[in-house]
Amino acid sequence: MTLTAEPQHTASSVTDTVVDAAAGRKSRPHMTRRWTSLLWFQRLRSGLYAFFFAPIAFLAMGLGVISLEFESAVGQPLSSSEGFVSMVIATCMLCTILINDGSSGIGMIVTLVWSIVIGIAQFFGFSGWMTDLVSGVNSADSAATMQWGLYPIAVMAIVGGATMATYWVQSHARLLAESEALAKRSAPVPPDSDQVAPAEGAEPALTSGEAPTWDGVLETDSCDASRHMKHQSVRNMVVVSSIILTCVAGLIYVVVAPDDTLNVAAYGLKGLPTSQGGSILLALLGALLLAITAFSSAFSSVGPLIGACLVMVVPCYFVYPMWASLTGNVATPGQSLSTSFALASPLITALGLTLAAAAFGVFMTRRNIQLRIAHAHH
Repeated sequence: MTLTAEPQHTASSVTDTVVDAAAGRKSRPHMTRRWTSLLWFQRLRSGLYAFFFAPIAFLAMGLGVISLEFESAVGQPLSSSEGFVSMVIATCMLCTILINDGSSGIGMIVTLVWSIVIGIAQFFGFSGWMTDLVSGVNSADSAATMQWGLYPIAVMAIVGGATMATYWVQSHARLLAESEALAKRSAPVPPDSDQVAPAEGAEPALTSGEAPTWDGVLETDSCDASRHMKHQSVRNMVVVSSIILTCVAGLIYVVVAPDDTLNVAAYGLKGLPTSQGGSILLALLGALLLAITAFSSAFSSVGPLIGACLVMVVPCYFVYPMWASLTGNVATPGQSLSTSFALASPLITALGLTLAAAAFGVFMTRRNIQLRIAHAHH
């Protein structure tokens, strides 16, 4: 498929453009129809899969946050088995959605739309029937859990950042393929060479073993030393920045978390202290930092995965509940830092799992484009 056939490129046609540029082949009518049918089928499959499973994943993740926070507020962080299990199931479902998306990007858009719809329902307590049915937490308590840390907004920000990263990878790969094709078309042919100059408008064929330069997008074995070092430096910068951003975001959610559970016994989670203006701004800042971390997976997925897993998930999902139960440093009535950390841990865990799944989805997009380029060369 030629690169200049259409002035505008849809997200699903980017992979086809990249593969054609890498293989250096011209379009044929029957091949064009075949690729068009395959791309439409891939978009339809990924879109339908995300349409059915994304809302279930977001509802299950929210259920885990509410259930774990309710048990943590009464001093029993390990007693909500449905909360721990629902978070794991939601993460697996998000990963399968993004794996099934391939390199089309449609599944990411559908997932982003569902994150907005489910987020609005969770923020105002419209999804409280599910938590009431599973864990006995009513709609008012569910809304209170979602509101103090602006959890739905943080989820929207993470999914939005990952969606932007996916489309940045696709568009940048297309631009690099176009620039390489133009460079090969304009390259002079030596007079004593057996190579035939390509006709005007034709795509130049690459020689055997030659690979395109996907600098900053795809890491290939044929990259020279300078490009490899540049990629490693970018990866190191992403790793360091992701760890810093996730640490700061986690500390922000601990700061804005309620620090007193005195009224929980009488009024439930709606008896937690309400967020003030400064806390809301800090929560928005935390969501922005996580969105930036998700977008940085366009350059390297290692950093966001390390930040999400080692900084957010492992301490709050595994270490703290076990440590608090063994030592007795659980949430108690009265203001204390341990209460803030106990109430922030479920939210930080859910956001870390969502960030890890989103970064993994961007990684799969980059990997799928790379594999299709390798397949085109063979």
